[in-house]
Amino acid sequence: GDRLLDDDDGLSRLLAGCAGLSAHAVAERVRQAVDGFATDPCRDDVALLVLRATTALRAVSS
Repeated sequence: GDRLLDDDDGLSRLLAGCAGLSAHAVAERVRQAVDGFATDPCRDDVALLVLRATTALRAVSS
């Protein structure tokens, strides 16, 4: 379709709301958002990789 989960920074807002959560909780929120966003049930496998940025990485990216 022509809709994307990241339209209007939707994915950024979703991830910003996950600050401080465990990797499992972040993955579950993203999975739920994908399920809620889709117009039809997902027929493909879905894989998520959740990474935590370290303080050093944040300093480099600013």
